[in-house]
Amino acid sequence: MAVDQAVADMCWMEIFRAYRTELDPTEAQRVLFVRHAGVSRWAYNWGLERRVQSYRETGESLDAMKLHKELNRLKATRFPWLYETSKCAPQEALRDLDRAFHNSWRARKEGRRCGFPRFKSRKRARARSDLLEGFESPKRPFGCPGSAGFI
Repeated sequence: MAVDQAVADMCWMEIFRAYRTELDPTEAQRVLFVRHAGVSRWAYNWGLERRVQSYRETGESLDAMKLHKELNRLKATRFPWLYETSKCAPQEALRDLDRAFHNSWRARKEGRRCGFPRFKSRKRARARSDLLEGFESPKRPFGCPGSAGFI
């Protein structure tokens, strides 16, 4: 019986694969990567400022969706430079901010010490940006969102 259970467990085993790829971007693509990382950091800081400001004024905490809708309304008038990058860069940064607040409050409820989400700086923060568009299968080229083309 134990052998049959082990065989049954093996049939349902999930296999995860990871691909490590070294990128060799052109200068235009390198600039675009840096720009995406900057937009991501800016959106995180903007969202943190808006969230704190909203809580102080109304007592309501804004979530990632509300911040994203507000940013989309302001994008055309106050922040037109955001159109130079993928829509995913600020969207994922606001989701990361939402996750940071959630983790902070959950840790406090459990009695663990956890700090309030902090503003990201160029020096302290790691330059990163999550991009959810422009990716192909591992056998095909890596697509870079924007006009920089494939790597």
